[in-house]
Amino acid sequence: MKNYRSEGKSVTVVAPAAVASGDFVVVGSLYGFAAHSAAVGEDVVITRRGAFMATKGTGTAIAQGEPLEFAGGVFAAVDSGTHVATALTSAASDATSVNVVLV
Repeated sequence: MKNYRSEGKSVTVVAPAAVASGDFVVVGSLYGFAAHSAAVGEDVVITRRGAFMATKGTGTAIAQGEPLEFAGGVFAAVDSGTHVATALTSAASDATSVNVVLV
């Protein structure tokens, strides 16, 4: 197929802010976890598929299979944002991380 470019598992975007390896990066409707560190304006490879341990907000529990949004630097149950991940495991309200799969 002439127009095929790649599998799309990892793509290169321009870092909207300074990012560290493993940070969740959002550029418009593209999102994924940074494969390496990059300064604002530099190219960064983000991984868009797979299972990841991610930062979770405290104060609410998350059930396995629950749709998650990313807001304020943490993953939380979808409230008014965009469903970007699904909880792979449950997490207690005092937990600071949760295993997720990106959607």
